[in-house]
Amino acid sequence: MVAKNFNGDGSNKGTEPQNGPTKEPTYVVQQHPLHKRGFQIVRTEKEAAPVPVGEYIVLDKNEPAQITQKKVALIQKFLNSTEDRKKQFSGKRQHVAFQRLGVKSEEDAPEQILFYTITKGQNGEKTYKENGLLTFSKEEVSKWTQMSRQS
Repeated sequence: MVAKNFNGDGSNKGTEPQNGPTKEPTYVVQQHPLHKRGFQIVRTEKEAAPVPVGEYIVLDKNEPAQITQKKVALIQKFLNSTEDRKKQFSGKRQHVAFQRLGVKSEEDAPEQILFYTITKGQNGEKTYKENGLLTFSKEEVSKWTQMSRQS
């Protein structure tokens, strides 16, 4: 299987690492082979076969495809960023509701983040609806933790 960048329009624009060739992995997001409304996150490294490391599954069946494509492109851009990931999105006027899901066993459990869509009712009350599930292998999260400690 050949991994292709998913950028909404099928191009690679804006998804390559910004500082040229690097030893850090490049992440691509492609249509999930098993989930109709899912995307597979693949890590590619120079001279190595692509490795699936995560997935994003859309839970809200009413979400328009264009919105999903923008979210997936943003995930890919975030993963391929060479900047400090915490600073990259600071100052943006967006509110994202999410919850990191707990696991019973820390051994081989994947990291999972559940995203919510927030809507306001007529009386101003907020309603949270499950929107998407982002999952990464435990090994991949460990690599990110090590890289952030080194920089």
